[in-house]
Amino acid sequence: MLNKIELHNYKTDIEDTRTELLGLSSVSEWNCYSIVDHPGLFLIKNPFTSLGQRYWIRKCLEEYSQKPNKTNIDVENIIKDWWKECYVNGKCNTKLQKKLRWTTLGYHHNWDTKVYSEENKSPFPEDLAELCDCIAQYLCYTQYKAEAAIVNYYHLGSTLSCHADHSEINLEAPLLSFSFGQSAIFLIGGPDKNIAPSAIMLER
Repeated sequence: MLNKIELHNYKTDIEDTRTELLGLSSVSEWNCYSIVDHPGLFLIKNPFTSLGQRYWIRKCLEEYSQKPNKTNIDVENIIKDWWKECYVNGKCNTKLQKKLRWTTLGYHHNWDTKVYSEENKSPFPEDLAELCDCIAQYLCYTQYKAEAAIVNYYHLGSTLSCHADHSEINLEAPLLSFSFGQSAIFLIGGPDKNIAPSAIMLER
């Protein structure tokens, strides 16, 4: 059974002057979709330019994996600059490269307690905060401020198990998700695991 899709366009007559600097195409070119069976879920189909995609991919790999941000590798070895360590003397350390699964920015998610705290945070990247604000403004969230992020790194063939996001304190603020790289299928579930998830193809 196919899900009913609706097209939404917000503020298409108002251009955001930040889009080019953030690697985004003109707001007037964006297409925003919703799935009727999943109220509150919106998909903006490929708002990034080709240069913008490369810019943010490099940020995720080269900068956001650096300290003081935290990564899953920290439990084994504290690496100040993961990307630099992956490429020493022009050779790729594939073992180290494949170890990175996530890095946290701003308020660091505690994977044991599932909460954020004032004692566990670092500066949130200004460019990423600006990108989030641009998207939030388009969706009519005028008081949005990005303060925490989890960057997930998926290798070919890898998957993410079923989960729910319960750590956010402000439930009125949107949860923004950006996908770069290879095409993948995103499954969005319902109120419980007995409801079959809907599949969304994420592609360039």
